[in-house]
Amino acid sequence: MERKNALMSEKKSLEEKLSDFERKGNHWLELMRNWVLEANQAENLIKAENLSGMKDFLVDIGSNRRIAAGILAGEFGKPWHFLAEMPHHSRAEGAR
Repeated sequence: MERKNALMSEKKSLEEKLSDFERKGNHWLELMRNWVLEANQAENLIKAENLSGMKDFLVDIGSNRRIAAGILAGEFGKPWHFLAEMPHHSRAEGAR
């Protein structure tokens, strides 16, 4: 009987861990999905030449924006800094 109780307790503990993982384990996938969708939104803003939308987008993802010699510069938070630091030819349409 004691062995059965120990096994039942272990089973309950494993079921709770599994349930917790199912709830939280895919959270990073959702964050990545949202980031990809937002990056796509940036491309759509550029294609539509939506200056107001671009400004709002940059306010949301970056800080310390400044214009010098007609060039916009800024600092981007994670994970946006990854895209900002990529070479331009890597971001070009059709690059693979």
